[in-house]
Amino acid sequence: MMLGLSERSTQSKLGGLQGLRGFAVVLVVYYHMLTAVYSYHGGALGSVLSSTGQIGQAGVDIFFTISGFIMSYTRKDSMTGFSGSMTFLKHRFKRVIPLYWFWTAIVIALWFFKFVHRSVAFPDSGTIIGSLLLWPMKNVIEPFQPILSQGWTLSFEAYFYIFFAVAIMVRVPTRLMVLFLCAVYATIYLVARAVSHEESVLYLTSSPLICEFILGMIAAQIVKGLSRSPVNSHMGYAAIAVSVIAFLVMLYLTSYGIAIDKYRVVIFGVPAFAIVLGVVIYDLAHPVTSRVLLYIGNASYSIYLSHGFLSMLAGAALKRGLGHNVSADVLCIVGTVAIVVVSSLTYLTIEKPMLRLVHYQGRPAGPDSVAASTVS
Repeated sequence: MMLGLSERSTQSKLGGLQGLRGFAVVLVVYYHMLTAVYSYHGGALGSVLSSTGQIGQAGVDIFFTISGFIMSYTRKDSMTGFSGSMTFLKHRFKRVIPLYWFWTAIVIALWFFKFVHRSVAFPDSGTIIGSLLLWPMKNVIEPFQPILSQGWTLSFEAYFYIFFAVAIMVRVPTRLMVLFLCAVYATIYLVARAVSHEESVLYLTSSPLICEFILGMIAAQIVKGLSRSPVNSHMGYAAIAVSVIAFLVMLYLTSYGIAIDKYRVVIFGVPAFAIVLGVVIYDLAHPVTSRVLLYIGNASYSIYLSHGFLSMLAGAALKRGLGHNVSADVLCIVGTVAIVVVSSLTYLTIEKPMLRLVHYQGRPAGPDSVAASTVS
């Protein structure tokens, strides 16, 4: 069966992207679980999986690309002006911030009562406020990370959302959004480098990670262009093959010790673009309906924010010698699966009730269920 995009989009909520969000969060969990095992398990050095740990970081880059894709794909040119931009930001705030504040409050409470970070001084009010506002501040544990460490990615999400809202406010057409935002971010980068010596400002405005949101927007425009012709089965299979190859390229590059921080957008961002584009095109021809993938995708934000508590417990147990008689590779795989399953329960017990509490509603005309923040 061959479906054009306009027909196909009315029948699906892009299950392929939702499944990809689930895959991305599993990568992030795997990265932290492998880090714990590698740090405290005596036999981890020679394990088969020891060279694959860095690939887990790519989950964040996939999230960023998905975020750019969804914001561009679901945006309607009729939503413009100040009212449109405020509606967009209010929608994003309700979806992202309450759950982030909840888990940040849990960390603060655990820290205050010395259940975590016992050897580190309790954060001052400035650090707490900065964390709640997603401002990247230097802190006592790791530079530019908030109290809930996973929240560093939300700083970039917010940076993207704010200027996406500006584009809506000044009535930039969707087809010109990429050019507009490229010009805005390039200008901010140049001005910040010229006039600011504040490290947090330079950290946010100088990072190439914002390019990954732009890549996602480009992918969305390509997919919209496919409405001019139908997507057949062979195109779908070819597209998913490109996604698989792109992931294998990531895996190959990370296995050979290439400096990820220096070339991250090239190593992870560009392949993430290919992965997102390939998965969406495949989904147009072969709708993804796997309940497991869709559930993990739906729960991915909760998993992302909450899994750190479980990976810390795993690290503490390994540090005390527990599990050292089990293969490091087995621990990595079983631990990743267990953390994903357990932390996904917070989606049902915490996130969904919280969204009802703040009266969050997805856009009725678009696949907003996919548009939750990353990791995101």
